[in-house]
Amino acid sequence: MTDVVLPIRIMKMMGAEILFLTNAAGGANKNFSAGNFMLITDHITCLVPSPLIGKNFETLGVRFPDMTQVYDRDLRIHIKAAADAHIPLKRVYCQFTG
Repeated sequence: MTDVVLPIRIMKMMGAEILFLTNAAGGANKNFSAGNFMLITDHITCLVPSPLIGKNFETLGVRFPDMTQVYDRDLRIHIKAAADAHIPLKRVYCQFTG
């Protein structure tokens, strides 16, 4: 897990404030199709081990961050407006181990 989060931590240390992520992944929801776009408004993590296990680096924030506003509301509004009716957006993301 430390390898996974390393680039994000480095970007934060370099001053990054906004990060847009893309992902090509399989899907568990039978109503989703290949190529669907997601505007993630919430997520469920089913990872083992938890990314919150291990040494905490206080310079990166608290051990258990507030997850109620993980996905910036204003950015979501802009993305939704840009997609408009032309690009249907899925909403909730669930992380599973591979």
